[in-house]
Amino acid sequence: MQNSQNLRIYLSLPSNWSSRRSFVSSLLSLLLLLVFISYLNPVTARQTPCQGSLPPRLTLGEYGRVTPGAANNLRTQPSAQSDKIGQIPGGDEFKVLDGPVCGDGYSWWQIEYNALVGWTPESSGDEYWLEPIATSMESIVVSPTMTSTDLPTVSPTSTPHPYYGIGRIAFIARNSFGFAIYAINSDGTNLQQLSKSMPDEAFPQTLSWSPDGKYIAFDARVPYESELELMEILVLEVVTGEITQLTHRRGLDHSPQFSPDGTKILYAAEVTTNQSEIFVMDSDGSNVQQLSHLPSDNSMSASWSPDGNQIAFASDYNGNFDIYVMDANGENPRQLTLDRARDLAPSWLPSGLSIRFASNRDGDQLRADLEIWSTYVIPVEGGNPRRLITGGGYSWSSDGKYMAYLHKNPDNNIRGLYVTNGNKPVLIYESTFDMMYSLNWQP
Repeated sequence: MQNSQNLRIYLSLPSNWSSRRSFVSSLLSLLLLLVFISYLNPVTARQTPCQGSLPPRLTLGEYGRVTPGAANNLRTQPSAQSDKIGQIPGGDEFKVLDGPVCGDGYSWWQIEYNALVGWTPESSGDEYWLEPIATSMESIVVSPTMTSTDLPTVSPTSTPHPYYGIGRIAFIARNSFGFAIYAINSDGTNLQQLSKSMPDEAFPQTLSWSPDGKYIAFDARVPYESELELMEILVLEVVTGEITQLTHRRGLDHSPQFSPDGTKILYAAEVTTNQSEIFVMDSDGSNVQQLSHLPSDNSMSASWSPDGNQIAFASDYNGNFDIYVMDANGENPRQLTLDRARDLAPSWLPSGLSIRFASNRDGDQLRADLEIWSTYVIPVEGGNPRRLITGGGYSWSSDGKYMAYLHKNPDNNIRGLYVTNGNKPVLIYESTFDMMYSLNWQP
């Protein structure tokens, strides 16, 4: 990292913290709250097949294949009368995007196959034409009523199952000296403290790995000579532990995310009182550009598409937080969700066709004690969002096949880090930290 200054983080958060920052700060606290919600209880998605047909076996966001034998036709609509756009040979795999929808007596699923998106029927009579392949984490639904008896009992061993040896998971934790950034292998081995401990007042909140795994971008509260604590964007060099400050403004800069090629970093920044916008800079902190320009709004939680051509973000431009999408240069912004609830923290599915986001639309948005936060998915071209998971703060592997999450055992109040691919979750680390949050899977 060049053209930047080494960071020193100091103690003593002033008691007269500027009131003009309270609104954006409360949003950051809300995102942090999502990280702490971590219940898991896999069930299948709700489905409405045709009456009299075989029960549906596919799951939204999962993969499936045509059963060996004849090919399945792919059509523009869920009807045998619609135009045929292709065929899926027996044994070939596809991604499930939508469905089931009843049409002409068949249960149809919208799928993606070799860049073609269309509808294909699942069964006829007592014969299935399609079958599921359990390789993705996007269909897990989580129950907020999970008890300690439901918790997995599998513990890490000296010979971890190689199924979970698939990269590293970074997180923020509070140790005896303050906050620090850690990383652990996804099989529970090689827990490392990557950064020096920062004082409690620094309170880092979000993380983002660089694609090559050499750096981690994060945000933290950093003081100036005026002794006013501010939030800035910083980068940690993983091997050396050196921390470099990239932004140097008297405002709130937060929620960084590396671009897919590692050359740029997205982040949100306060531009006026109670207003924030999406910015981008080179990975060394230079060439800062404002991307979003929605008037009188707060835009935050920006996320790159897998190809780097689009950006999803949350904005309250229309009065409450919804998900928006714009081109990587900030042009052509469009609203993707529209709900009176708060939709936040968008992240792209590996295919680039859909976006996950957190929403409190399942509960009472006016009473905090009745809020229910869930993770939803919506096609990037628009449509009806579908609930995937109750809770937030989950981290997916780059291929979308595995998910890491935190769960606190109510019996002993110990927080555990779990990894799953849709089958039984495996406890890879039992935390001894006071706090542990902001999981981020290395690309």
